Amino acid sequence: MGFTVGTALPHLRRPCACATSLNAVASALEAGENAGVTMSRRQVLNLGAMTAASVPLRALAADADDEEEDAEELVAGGTRENAFDSTERVLAPKGDDPLDSEKFRKRQDLKKFPAWTPEGDIGDLKIPVKGKDVKLGSLMGETATIVMNIKLDDPETITQIPALRALVAQYQEQGLRAILIPTDQGDYEPDDSATVRIKVGQQFGIKSSTKGPIVVADKTDIVGKFCLPLYKYLTTNAPNPNEVSRITLNYEKFLLDPDGTILRRYPRQWAADRMEKDVKAVLADAPLPKQDPKWLFAWEQADKEATRSMYSFRKHYNYYDQQEAGKDWTGTKSELFNAGSNEPRFKGATSGKPLVITEGD
Repeated sequence: MGFTVGTALPHLRRPCACATSLNAVASALEAGENAGVTMSRRQVLNLGAMTAASVPLRALAADADDEEEDAEELVAGGTRENAFDSTERVLAPKGDDPLDSEKFRKRQDLKKFPAWTPEGDIGDLKIPVKGKDVKLGSLMGETATIVMNIKLDDPETITQIPALRALVAQYQEQGLRAILIPTDQGDYEPDDSATVRIKVGQQFGIKSSTKGPIVVADKTDIVGKFCLPLYKYLTTNAPNPNEVSRITLNYEKFLLDPDGTILRRYPRQWAADRMEKDVKAVLADAPLPKQDPKWLFAWEQADKEATRSMYSFRKHYNYYDQQEAGKDWTGTKSELFNAGSNEPRFKGATSGKPLVITEGD
């Protein structure tokens, strides 16, 4: 495609310290157009090469600033109105990459599954906590519950868990609770369930308790054919806006009412502090606010991350259709574990007290 004065001239005649040299190039281009001649990109570049030595750095910087101002309203994936205030996390648009192909996405189970509902009451669904199955109903809040899958090695942990703790602390007296679900699927969780609870307590000041306001469950499967029934219910009845049912990333969240009805699903990059308006509406027994455009934009980014991020759940890569459900590591007798138990028995561990190493040990 050739360049004409209509396409190239506005760029060549920007006000800057090198205006005289660039105007000369522009004049040559304009003369060529008057003669019915168009120029290729390379010809324009060659024509302007002789002026490069005379272009001051401050002029180039000013010109770049002008271009940024012109493009200020446009960002990858949409307009500024539906983007984050900071776009540093915005990924490149999806294109012809094999990871975006329908064949690959289907192989990854990135699709919508039929809705599944348990035969009995939703509150009767079981969640493993300290080696025992606990009914969901006994862990839920009187007015609202947040369910979130966690992974302590994920950098998002230092944002997501403190945000959730602050939100629950603010509204726990009004009946808000949270259930945190660790898993070995996805990017591997190296700690056993008891150590996960200890770290959450020591690092974030959260005391896990089945009496609330926050409980940290045992590690369990949340994707695949041995998916915890709670997650089968949550994901198939509330697929994300990308028409994908299964969990795709760490720190996805679900907001439930007292009956276990799913009110809204939230992506990885939507921390609990951004859920406050929705939580307040549920606590006030009012309708949820309209979906925030930034919430939709966050889901758009999550769809790209689903096949690219090391913190995504990628079938055949970091989770599989294994022959049996995942089991937490139980250790050995020499490490003071009881067979079949998730809880270490050495003194102070279950209460979250740090181990003290004295000189000479």
